[in-house]
Parts: sequence; C-alpha cells; structure tokens
Amino acid sequence: MAECKICSDYTKLKSGLCFVCFQRNRETTDLSGIYSAGFKNNNRTYFSSVLTERVAKTLIKELFISLRYKVLNYNAGNHVFLSGSPGFIKPSQVKSGLEQAPDFVLQDLITGTPCFIKIKFCPGGNLAYADMSAKYFYPDNTYIIVVSKKQVKCLTVHELKNGKEIASECDHYLSNRKEFTKHKNTIEDYCEFSSKFFKAV
Repeated sequence: MAECKICSDYTKLKSGLCFVCFQRNRETTDLSGIYSAGFKNNNRTYFSSVLTERVAKTLIKELFISLRYKVLNYNAGNHVFLSGSPGFIKPSQVKSGLEQAPDFVLQDLITGTPCFIKIKFCPGGNLAYADMSAKYFYPDNTYIIVVSKKQVKCLTVHELKNGKEIASECDHYLSNRKEFTKHKNTIEDYCEFSSKFFKAV
C-alpha cells in the first residue's frame, strides 16, 4: 500500500502525497515564478499588444452582430465557411478577396451585400495608408476600423489610398459613416464602452 511521503497516510500514488498534505503543500507553494514565466520583460509588450488587438477585434465583431449583420471570421488564421442555404454569402461574392485576409466578412441582412473589415488597435489613433503592412493588399472596399484609447474611427482602403488619414483630430468616426447612420446610437454606445475600457488598459 502506497504511503504519503510526508505523513505516511494512505495515498493512491507511490511516493506521492495524501489529499490533506497535497492541499496543504499547494497552499504554501510559491507559484508566482510559474505564472509569470510567459511574461518576462522582453515578452510583456508583445503579449499586451496581442491581447489588446484581440479585445478590439472582439468588440467590433460583437458590435456588428448586435447590428444584425452576419459576421464571419476571415483572416490568415481562419477560413470562411460558406453555406449553401438561401440568402447566405455565395463564394463568388467574396472570391476576389480570399487571399487578401481582412479580419471579418460582413453581410447586410437586408441587401445581402458583403463587405470586408480590418480592425487595427492604434493607441494614439493615427493611421495612414503608408502605415499598413505592404504584404497585405486589401480590396478597396475593405473598411479599416481603428480602435484607439479615445475613439473608434473608420475609412475604406480606397479612401486611405487617396490620401485621407485617420488621426486623433479628424472626424472619421465609425458612427458618422453614411453606411451605418441608421445604427448611429448603438455604435456610439459601443464606442463609449471601448473608450472607457482602453483608457484603463
């Protein structure tokens, strides 16, 4: 019969601990080194950047779901799964952008028209076309949504190519876009929440 190596009571594991000693030992063990191992100083900035970007993407995704859009993950790490059911996005509608990897495909439930969304978290709220990665060539009708600590703004790739920029003092707010004006109040509510959240990060 196996015995606990601390108190000699019965245990199921040879050279192990009984339940009481295991609990006592767990409470007194310093696990801070284990928990912080993945966040050493040289990695902390990287993880912080990745997590804030993911939160920003989730926030915008949930916004469009609440606006009754069909939202599909659509980036380099995901595949678009297209249904054959009536009214759903047809492969021919998104084929031209398949290799260009925005974050999401949206489909308006009324018009059935799909569009692409790319979300970027920029703490200062500034983005010009030159700032975008040269290895990605998004379709001109892709909406680039910039989430910052203060605002959520939006321009299309076509508008960025033509010299428009997203800056802290510009008025290119997501809620001001004519495509989404009927949802202005809901968008402003989400943007207010986003601002409160990211100011605390």
